[in-house]
Amino acid sequence: KTDAPVKQQAMAEIEELLVRNGASLITNGHDHNFEELAPHDANGKFDAQGIRSFVVGTGGRKLRKLKGQRWKDISRVFDAETYGILRVELFANRYSWAFLPSGDASRAKYAGTAPCRKRNIN
Repeated sequence: KTDAPVKQQAMAEIEELLVRNGASLITNGHDHNFEELAPHDANGKFDAQGIRSFVVGTGGRKLRKLKGQRWKDISRVFDAETYGILRVELFANRYSWAFLPSGDASRAKYAGTAPCRKRNIN
């Protein structure tokens, strides 16, 4: 049982498994907006050693704002007005991301880089 929000409970076990096995990021596309979530645990609580998540549903359907702020403690960016794509580049020990607006994909609206989490390899 988790104390995550109801919509998150279904994914909490999967996120916990990913965190436990060293995953560094998750991408989702279920909402029609863009959101970057800071590293967090499976319950959606900030954890510097946790997993970073992105919601990228900005590819065509009408964008929508959220009713209430589900992740106010870990939401770094929320944008329900810009269509675009998320470019993620993976390296041996880090990853970078850039949200590229449609119509001007040469300039990132949001971008960052972070170290990869250490993996537990048996």
